Amino acid sequence: MLVLSTLPYGLPGGPTVADAHESRPGYLELREVEAGVYQSLWKRPTGGEVEINIAPVFPAECGLVGDGSQEIRAQGAYVARARIACEGGLAGKRIAIAGLETTITDVLVRIYYLDGLQETHLVQPNSPSVEIGGPSGVLGRIGAYLRLGVEHIALGVDHLLFVLGLLLIVSGPMMLFKTITSFTVAHSVTLGLATLGLARAPELPLNAVIALSILFLGPEIVR
Repeated sequence: MLVLSTLPYGLPGGPTVADAHESRPGYLELREVEAGVYQSLWKRPTGGEVEINIAPVFPAECGLVGDGSQEIRAQGAYVARARIACEGGLAGKRIAIAGLETTITDVLVRIYYLDGLQETHLVQPNSPSVEIGGPSGVLGRIGAYLRLGVEHIALGVDHLLFVLGLLLIVSGPMMLFKTITSFTVAHSVTLGLATLGLARAPELPLNAVIALSILFLGPEIVR
């Protein structure tokens, strides 16, 4: 069993009560660089109210190649990179996310194969492992991202409060449609830039600005 972790001792820590209230997603990317050998990227979210103690667990047939994993702390996440060799490849084997069952966090798993095909899975706490079965279709990948997006919005109180404020101050269905669409597009663009590492912002000041934007809606609502 191979555990790829950014935690000091290689294994997730014990669950805490606070873990159950944290929903930031994790991300595991595997790129096949030669038959049965994968370049891995693991991102474990950090910087929120609590630490999320989760780590991917690979099959017994897998092992690290070279000097092992390289770990850094990036904006909003601990990041581990490693090269992993799996005898016979990953098809038909399972990857688990240790510690996921104690959270409400999802983990997006993406695998890029040598032939250019892809496989995408959304691993959730009620089923913290996934069987690797081969490339997934476009609809499967869209479904995984759609579920992740819906959960992100539904569990994000700040998003819901902001949209509720817009509903109360914007008049007319067309203007409401334009306003909410603009909010969605802007949120998607900034999220994409942050994910690709093209833009960064300190998390605590950013959260304060988000809270202030909701607060500023208050006077507009009561006018």
